[in-house]
Amino acid sequence: KATPEFLAELPRERLIAALDTKDGTIMVEGWQKAAEGGILDRIAALKGYVAGFLVTTIDREGEMNGFDFERAERIVQAAQGCRVTFAGGAAGGQEGRDQIAKLDEMGSDVQIGTALATKAISLAEAFSAPMRSDRPDGLWPTAVCDEGGRFLGLVYSDLESLEASFESGKGVYKSRTRGLWVKGNSSGNGQRLLKADLDCDRDCLRFTVKQEGRGFCHLGTQNCFDDGYGIEKLSRTIAERMKTSPEGSYTRRLFSDASLLASKLREEADELAASDCAADASFEAADVVYFALVKAMREGARLSDIEAELERRSFKVLRRPGNAKPGYSEGEGGTQWIGIH
Repeated sequence: KATPEFLAELPRERLIAALDTKDGTIMVEGWQKAAEGGILDRIAALKGYVAGFLVTTIDREGEMNGFDFERAERIVQAAQGCRVTFAGGAAGGQEGRDQIAKLDEMGSDVQIGTALATKAISLAEAFSAPMRSDRPDGLWPTAVCDEGGRFLGLVYSDLESLEASFESGKGVYKSRTRGLWVKGNSSGNGQRLLKADLDCDRDCLRFTVKQEGRGFCHLGTQNCFDDGYGIEKLSRTIAERMKTSPEGSYTRRLFSDASLLASKLREEADELAASDCAADASFEAADVVYFALVKAMREGARLSDIEAELERRSFKVLRRPGNAKPGYSEGEGGTQWIGIH
């Protein structure tokens, strides 16, 4: 049961309170029992403890008969500071798209079930309903990014290309000259679509993809501006060294000598720990990053796997104390760096 006392023990930004209503009354215990107070009172009591609300209108559930927009607006206003998602009533076809767009303009989302399941509306139609374009051809600019959010290039989309992308799981776009095109069909540099987002103004899309082959650009570079930067560029260089190493490649030597790699990783970590100025710290950190990436990729992990793990950890509620393990603490009788080698 969502009570302020219970919710106060959890991180607000990770909580959504579900409020199920019928004829204006909040229903609990499997929609069998009416709760005291109205929905606006309930929102007022809980909004300081949650990031959003899922409001289900039970008497419209599965009926595809639309929403009470005046009621929806009151709910959104009452929940200011918390995102509201409405469920129950979403229609199909153009009517459904118009409903989604109207609720989006209010600053709320829509959960669609029956209309999608019965194919009264497609996922692409529902997703793109709030989109607008001031272009004569109606196309939507689409920023394509890799798994880490790094920009690869600009393309264009429309409903037809979205349908094809969502159906195939590939990067499919609309060319202003060639029509519908699938990224990589001719070049071999395909894309696996991981996620699609709307921007805040609803006039631009973002595709997050796993880029395959030489890169996004037709010139053979990672993106349409240059060949990448920093850690991401380093990870691609290391991956290439794993496949084809030039004569005398140090990276190849590290791949084939696990003992040397382990020693260098410990050595560089020691030197980073001992650094005492910004220049030394950045220099030694670069060494640690290089050897850490070589080790991770030697074991089959990619940079995107490391980034995903960091993102996953940002959502953990409980963490370990973070104390040093035995042998790594100066207070345990050794020197400051004992136990690393």
